[in-house]
Amino acid sequence: MVEFWTDLAGRAPHHSRASWMKYWRRHRHEFEEQGDQAAAPAQSPLAKKARYTRKDDILLARYMLQLSSDNQANKKTSDAIFQDFATQHPHHPWKGWQEHHRIHKAQIDHLAKQIAEGLEV
Repeated sequence: MVEFWTDLAGRAPHHSRASWMKYWRRHRHEFEEQGDQAAAPAQSPLAKKARYTRKDDILLARYMLQLSSDNQANKKTSDAIFQDFATQHPHHPWKGWQEHHRIHKAQIDHLAKQIAEGLEV
């Protein structure tokens, strides 16, 4: 069997014999058959990230406005605020909500001000 790996390293010298052997040990399951079918891919294709919409911004603005009117924002950490929000709106992760708010704070605060003034958003 060592002869096979030595031969492979000679034909594809960009890796050593030891490197090819290690690759095989780590990835063998990807090449071996399971029953009648070939092995499934190790990972499924990544889902496309959901984009934040104006509706998301309005949800976030209303939540921030509610927090400020209840004086709850001073009692909670930023992480806790967005974890609570994400339980109510789970179509984005809490860290994503937090980052989106950080990046678009001026726009979200403007929407919150419009909502507080009774304007239609």
